[in-house]
Parts: sequence; structure tokens; C-alpha cells
Amino acid sequence: MIDLTGVSKVYPVKNGGQVVALDGVNLHVDRGSIHGIVGRSGAGKSTLIRCLTALEKPTEGSIVVDGLDLATLSGARLRAARRHIGMVFQAANLLDARTAAENIGYPLKLAG
Repeated sequence: MIDLTGVSKVYPVKNGGQVVALDGVNLHVDRGSIHGIVGRSGAGKSTLIRCLTALEKPTEGSIVVDGLDLATLSGARLRAARRHIGMVFQAANLLDARTAAENIGYPLKLAG
């Protein structure tokens, strides 16, 4: 289960201002359900995904995955949580010299 509550992400800009990429996002995703994140360019989709996958921390709010608030993790606990998170990219990011099976097995081999 994934629960986002009041998730905001603000980026500072050079002139001292800020860009609000996410503003108070609330979302509930039940285990086993399938969802897509769609929207116009600049709508915050990539920022939302980066926060959901713990690649970025939200400026405000919580992102709870199976009872664990990713927004509060750091160090070894964050690295451990990331090992259980994956995503499918829009463009294929495959290693050309490998077969499809080898591409699938490669991250598993790295993980041990």
C-alpha cells in the first residue's frame, strides 16, 4: 500500500525565488492495483515519481509505503528501502550487448 499525504516539493531558483513542483498531493494506492502517472509537460510527474521512489525527499508531507515513511529515512535505512523499489521507464534502457533475459537478470545479479 502507498499513501501520500500533503506531499509538496519546492525547488529554489537562482534569483531567490522558488518553483513549486508538487503542492499538497494526496494519493492512496492499494496493494496489487496498477496506476499510471500522466499529465502535461511540467506538471510534476517526474518529481512525483522521484519522490515515490525515494530518489528525492519531499519538501513537506509523508510518503508511506507498506507502513514505512520514505520521507523520514536516511543512510543505510534509505538504501535498504530502495532495494525493494523499482520502476519501469518510458524509454527502454537496455544494454544492447545483452539478451532480454540477461537485461532482466543483470540487476538481480548486482543485488546478490
